[in-house]
Amino acid sequence: IKIGITAEVTTGETFMDKFARYILAFQAHARKVTGRCCLQLPLVIMTSGDTHDQTLQFFCENENFGLNPAQVTIMQQEKVPALMNAAANISKKGSTIETKPHGH
Repeated sequence: IKIGITAEVTTGETFMDKFARYILAFQAHARKVTGRCCLQLPLVIMTSGDTHDQTLQFFCENENFGLNPAQVTIMQQEKVPALMNAAANISKKGSTIETKPHGH
């Protein structure tokens, strides 16, 4: 899954490690500026049927990267027919329509 790709080769830190640290640092700053000690910045990750279970496992294994479970939402996107060109022709293999998540 993309969020598990190594972002820092010298430390092995993943993209999600770096992103979670950024969220936590910005959240600490926002708490200080607003005086709201319980302020939590939300993180929403959209997955596909192909990556959903892996993403849940990745977050579980990494203890949500230090984020409170209440601020993390992982949503699985439904699939829609895949388009094969700019004319919006529907892609198919044989007699089966190919599908992809909304974001692709």
